[in-house]
Amino acid sequence: MSLAWTFRKQLGSGVAGGTDVKSAAGTTLAMHFGIVYRSTDGGVTWTTGSSFSAGGAFAILGNQKWAFVDNDGANYVQVSTNDGVTWSGNGSGIGYSLTSCAGDGNGTAIFASSTTAANGAWTTDGGTTFTKSTSWPFAQPLFTGCLLWDGSQFIAVVKAGANSANGDIYTAPSGFTQVAGPTWTHVGSFTNYLCFQGSAAPSAALSYSPSEGYVAMASAGGTSDPGIMFASTVAGLLTATNIVPPSWVGVDGGGASARVVLAGNGTVIGGVNSTTGTINVVDTVNSGTSWSADNSNFPNADYLAAVCLDSSNAAYIGLSSTGQIITAPGPLVTILNVTRSTLAAGTAALVAAGFTIGGVISTASSYSVGIIVGTVPPVGTAIPPGKPITLIISGGPTIAGGQSLTLNPDSFAPAGIGGDRWGANGGGITPVGNGVPGQTGYDRSVKVVASDGERQVNYIAAIPSPNQSLLQQVSIGAIDEHVSNDSLPPTNSSMG
Repeated sequence: MSLAWTFRKQLGSGVAGGTDVKSAAGTTLAMHFGIVYRSTDGGVTWTTGSSFSAGGAFAILGNQKWAFVDNDGANYVQVSTNDGVTWSGNGSGIGYSLTSCAGDGNGTAIFASSTTAANGAWTTDGGTTFTKSTSWPFAQPLFTGCLLWDGSQFIAVVKAGANSANGDIYTAPSGFTQVAGPTWTHVGSFTNYLCFQGSAAPSAALSYSPSEGYVAMASAGGTSDPGIMFASTVAGLLTATNIVPPSWVGVDGGGASARVVLAGNGTVIGGVNSTTGTINVVDTVNSGTSWSADNSNFPNADYLAAVCLDSSNAAYIGLSSTGQIITAPGPLVTILNVTRSTLAAGTAALVAAGFTIGGVISTASSYSVGIIVGTVPPVGTAIPPGKPITLIISGGPTIAGGQSLTLNPDSFAPAGIGGDRWGANGGGITPVGNGVPGQTGYDRSVKVVASDGERQVNYIAAIPSPNQSLLQQVSIGAIDEHVSNDSLPPTNSSMG
């Protein structure tokens, strides 16, 4: 499968700084030469935000909270609490340049120095407080993209030297305190050019998704073809094989090339520098077994410097080194049909299929209380992965005394409520009381007709108030049953 990329915008040129693009909860922020750009429609349109002297990589702090490194010599970290609209220099006083950063989306983020390997900073309160360290165990400074949050831990890929094929991987769990900061654990050393960028230090070259695991760029600084590595565990990256896509053979793998990968819903996008511009590669199988080269549609030949998936708007968004924005349709998944399931069973099925439950609402229905009767968006709708689904469950029919109501036969499915008498689909109700309407202590009665498609059975039910759900009464057995014509046997042999 190839992706169809569309050119969207040429970003302006600021003073200085890095290039990055990230997305969270439907908002995408792009950084180019110190200027922040913002999109809420999957990268189609953009608004120009604040300008800084040296902007860099973004970190997601939480709900509408972002941070980015700002090496202006004063603030070093800028923080937004309104989804990237405005920013403030809450990191003032850190005292040294930063370049890599990663956030856990729950208020904790780590920032690494661009010049001194041992220097770093962190926040655990969403960017209100920053603490710095000068004792991190890294041999080389971390550069953009080689500090990653994978959903359970921070991962740092560190080169042993600027031109070395060797390096180390460290991990640090979240949950550390503002005072103590992260505790780095050495996972192991590698010799496979993991996350290598030419003669410089590591670049934006590491990504993770539950569907693909860990995906990393690899290159030998121009001495061999650039490639992509796959691993199911962090430790697996130490010995992963460098898989070279066919279209990358002979492509420049060194110099100032930016190499980025995105893992999302089984798709990997990679970009390398070449004499012909950007090469975008998509792997829609697993572990690099199937590739296709795409036309990036950059108006001016350039290489892909950053890319992200805006799952809320189903769009891949790419950014070139010169500030050209391109987008491609992102993955869509079809909502499973879980109607007639219990809330627990339907929720489990959707979560297992990768969907997110955003809420549950109740509506009057002829189905039993708690049975799923629909979803928002509706069943069968194609939506972006991760977009929340609202489940609609039955609250049972709401009826007034003396009314007649036709119930759906499937509404009597719960086992143990007269199932032996009326069958799985007939769903009879266990008789309670003396069978005489109105003589069970309640002041109202209602006639309900339940049809199973074979015959009709009339129930006379006494309920205590005009608007109480009949099926709530069924659930507690407070129903008087009267069969108007019980001399007629069931016509469906499966019943009874």
